Amino acid sequence: MGRNHKNYIPLSKEMLTQLRSLKSQTGMGAIALRKFMLQAAMIEDSSKLSVKKIDSWFAGTCNSVAPEDFDLVITAYKNALNIDNAAQPHGNIGERIEITEKLRQRVNELLEHTSNIGIDALLKRSGAPKGLSANQVHNIRRAKVDTIRLDHAQHLESLFKRFSIE
Repeated sequence: MGRNHKNYIPLSKEMLTQLRSLKSQTGMGAIALRKFMLQAAMIEDSSKLSVKKIDSWFAGTCNSVAPEDFDLVITAYKNALNIDNAAQPHGNIGERIEITEKLRQRVNELLEHTSNIGIDALLKRSGAPKGLSANQVHNIRRAKVDTIRLDHAQHLESLFKRFSIE
């Protein structure tokens, strides 16, 4: 059935401070964070880790948490912050971030890895967010664009991880 509540731990002030700090640093609230976690395949869509649950942590209306859920959220925030230092988020998921040379290099390596199936097929199979196209990926590589939507960068990050691209 459900999880055993006796495994829950108190949501301490230190935990809440860490959570709020990471939220502030990334600019990602519960909705954006859950979307990031889904795109990065950190959780399934059916996960019990809901936006409402995460929001209740921020609001301080929830006084206990499942340690594995809390750890997963902290890890997701750290991953979002660390888009391998390839890009620094400036806000919510609809915001844009600057494309760095490192990101361009990683995109080039991704294109090399996907030459057999093609980037277009990979984007379709991987559930790329709307607007992330093969043309856009090629424009990143060719330095024809200087910024990218944050959710597009996050999806590319999940593909880099899938292909073990550093």
